[in-house]
Amino acid sequence: MTIKRYFANADNTITNAFKSNLSVRGTGSNSGESDILEVFSIYGQASSGSVEKSRALINFPVSKIKSDRDAATIPASGSVKFVLRIFNAEHGQSLPKNYSLAILPISRSWSEGSGLDMEEYSDEMVSNWVFANDTKVPDITDIKFISTTKADYNGKYFVLRDNSNAIYNFWFDHDGAQSAPSLDGTEIEVDISAGGLTTVKHFAKKVKTALDAQSINISASISEDDTSDSTGATVRLTNTGNGGTAGSTVPSSVLDNSVFTLTVVQQGGKTRWTNTGGDFHEVGYTAGKNLPHYSQFLHKGTEDIEINITSLVEEWLEAESTVDPDRENYGVLIKMSGTYEDGSRNRSYYTKKFFARGTEFFFKRPHIEARWNSSIGDDRSNFFKSSSLATGAENLNTLYIYNYTRKGLSNIPALKTSPDGSDQSTGETLMKVRLYDEISNTAKPILFPIGGGVRVNNRNWASAYLSTDTGVYSASFAYTGSATKVYDVWSTVAGVQLFTGSAIKVKTHKPLPYNNADEDYILSIGNLKSAYKTSDKPSLRVNVRKKDFQPNIYSVATRKSPNEVLYNLYYRAYRVIDDTEVISYGSGSIPHTKASYDSSGSYFKLDMSLFEPGYMYALEISTDCYGQNVVNKDEFKFRVE
Repeated sequence: MTIKRYFANADNTITNAFKSNLSVRGTGSNSGESDILEVFSIYGQASSGSVEKSRALINFPVSKIKSDRDAATIPASGSVKFVLRIFNAEHGQSLPKNYSLAILPISRSWSEGSGLDMEEYSDEMVSNWVFANDTKVPDITDIKFISTTKADYNGKYFVLRDNSNAIYNFWFDHDGAQSAPSLDGTEIEVDISAGGLTTVKHFAKKVKTALDAQSINISASISEDDTSDSTGATVRLTNTGNGGTAGSTVPSSVLDNSVFTLTVVQQGGKTRWTNTGGDFHEVGYTAGKNLPHYSQFLHKGTEDIEINITSLVEEWLEAESTVDPDRENYGVLIKMSGTYEDGSRNRSYYTKKFFARGTEFFFKRPHIEARWNSSIGDDRSNFFKSSSLATGAENLNTLYIYNYTRKGLSNIPALKTSPDGSDQSTGETLMKVRLYDEISNTAKPILFPIGGGVRVNNRNWASAYLSTDTGVYSASFAYTGSATKVYDVWSTVAGVQLFTGSAIKVKTHKPLPYNNADEDYILSIGNLKSAYKTSDKPSLRVNVRKKDFQPNIYSVATRKSPNEVLYNLYYRAYRVIDDTEVISYGSGSIPHTKASYDSSGSYFKLDMSLFEPGYMYALEISTDCYGQNVVNKDEFKFRVE
């Protein structure tokens, strides 16, 4: 199994589009339960120059990806590719063409919500264009002092409300002769009349002193850790009522920015986006420090999103084990990119729709697809003598052994100290392999060639390693001897023999006097069942023979047709009723649908949980042979129940 899908666990569309009256924006709307996600930019609909936007939010279960990696269900970093797949939803409205979408990692947590209305924007809940989630946060205000002249504070004051809506008026007395302004609420004097108060830091401390003397749900701090101000001129006022969870209002003041400034750091109540329309990372990417962002250009407008986000997922996975707000997973935001959204092109891009996680279409749900190459190339039936006709890599033969016990594949305990072999590591040297040209008590091992990549310090054996799967061991080496058949003997590093293979026929590379590019094959899958359950994970054997194989009556009577071993065999799967592709051909740098091969031919494992039950499916096989890709015309059908 070389494909695993992680479906979205939350998604939503947020918008600042106008409602049908074209006067009120639907910024409070939520459509978290809709089966559609929508992205658009509408220019000049409500008035000249007006811009309306819609963006999609999607989150994925990265913790599940991490647990699968920890369990070795998916490979380590560098051996797996993560692809974001989001599917176009056809509709009858205008469809934009020739534009770019931005796929950006979200930088704070958000709630999905349960809204449905994407027409009138009547379902007002969180998340939406303004609010990220329902978590109540305190109101936070920073006051920074600018002037050191006491008289400048004459008549100045500012007003705060706590979570109970009580009003507090903070006013300044610069000479000891001032009186409180006539305002509703509780008056709190900030006395700066004493001698020796000559700096902004002095004035800031006086605000904190005045507030600390009150028994109210507002606290004061001048700490640089809070205010990021090393001068001590800034006071942070935080609403602490109800555990600091609910709602003071935006402060008001009689203010002169040359005297002091008032900044709303955070509005109390539900958690707001720092920037309306969603918070996301869009800085230059530095591995290990922040998160990458992506874009995809759509020419026709009907394209799906299919983009390699391996770097992003790997950063998320690293952050799962640490506290790193710059890399934590909150999903991705999809929007029109740059000038395609901001109205500067003086045109609309309306409307791109995708299927959401609640769609009825099984294969159209947004997901991250993990792809990796788990194919095994066992050369036991295709063992070649080293030749100058082939490259160094092509001259290497790889042999495998598979340690099956009553519990299935298991690591060999004798190779390490753990009773169950669990202390063995992938790629660790655990055994040595010798070749013999006969099996007898007097047989001597064949010397491996110097420079063949396997002989070290004049030893006549090759190292064997634990492969990527439990209980599977492999060794690779070149052979330059003269024997026409050899026997492989596997032993511990200390020399205790564990396995002796049967005779391996040694083949030789030979040029052909003709072009073999049109070689054709007949394929069958002998162990394919007519029906499977979604919990099944069968290993399917592909039998291959040359199309022009014509045995006579004697060969038919004495043996079956030879099973050809194809090094580059790939598969894809599709639903028969509508040709919906379930698994696409995977080649390239990580060939995730490449079949394995051994002495019995080609095979691959198929995870039936990838298929929607209740339908008939078909497998298609292709081969890369002599520089050409050939798709076999036969299809192999099965049903998933």
